[in-house]
Amino acid sequence: MSTDYKGNNLVVNNKTFVSAEESQVKRSYNKFFPNLQFRYRANNSTNIRLAYSTGLAYPNFFDLVPYSVTNIDPATKDIIRGNGYLEPTTSSNYDFLTEHFFKGIGILSGGVFYKKLDRFIYSSITNPTTGQYAGYRITQPVNGEGANLLGAEISWQQQFSFLPGMFSGFGIYTNYTYTQSKNIELGSIERTDIDVLPQQMKHVGNLALTYEKYGLNARLAANFSGRYIDKVGQDSNNDEWVKNFTQFDFSASQRVVKHLDIFFEWQNIMNNYLYTYTGVETRSRKVQYSGTTLYLGVKWSLN
Repeated sequence: MSTDYKGNNLVVNNKTFVSAEESQVKRSYNKFFPNLQFRYRANNSTNIRLAYSTGLAYPNFFDLVPYSVTNIDPATKDIIRGNGYLEPTTSSNYDFLTEHFFKGIGILSGGVFYKKLDRFIYSSITNPTTGQYAGYRITQPVNGEGANLLGAEISWQQQFSFLPGMFSGFGIYTNYTYTQSKNIELGSIERTDIDVLPQQMKHVGNLALTYEKYGLNARLAANFSGRYIDKVGQDSNNDEWVKNFTQFDFSASQRVVKHLDIFFEWQNIMNNYLYTYTGVETRSRKVQYSGTTLYLGVKWSLN
């Protein structure tokens, strides 16, 4: 893979344009991805899997653009930069998984995993005390040196078709993942107190109750994501965190006649919001409301 990015280095004074200079970065990437998988069939309903794989994650498109915005306003002194020299993140992955299929429609699976990451990408915040940009707050995506992830996951999906009458339409889907970060080396920022990989949540879970019968298809879902470091500062007082977040959604569709459905969706029922803070939760940086959204309509299908 090869890339050729062009950007502009802008200098502004608050909202007043000062100057601009074009920049360009060309890169190329090559990677071999070996993997090995084993499956042992314990019985007709149970499998045990063991896998080794390698992977690669490219930087976000905008992070690779070689741009910068420098605000020279004395009250702000802020610089936001892209990084055309970001390296892709590579990983070596080890997975152990068991899965059991129930009669009818249902599966229970769980396992543990270990990942060794190299050159992971994170957003850094630095505050130089010397040089041309002394006193500025510089935000830029950079590569870390490496980190290890150890975790466990469990998932259960079941359609309760064995229940009598109308209750046979009920179903459930739930999963939970726990991830522990180890041996984090940030590279350009020298920190020994970081125990969570940037933008990696320790706890993630989903729960959905479903109903499918008599032309009705309904789903009530809860999605939970734990807190995580969004941007890494030069010390813990300047780390930017996103607080844990839970969202509830509901959707339903009802078949009226052949080909015609009425549907309804209610997103973010509780009108929960994303909360970002610096260092400790009492130092709010941003509160982001997405609001609650309702959809009501009809759908005509050709088959």
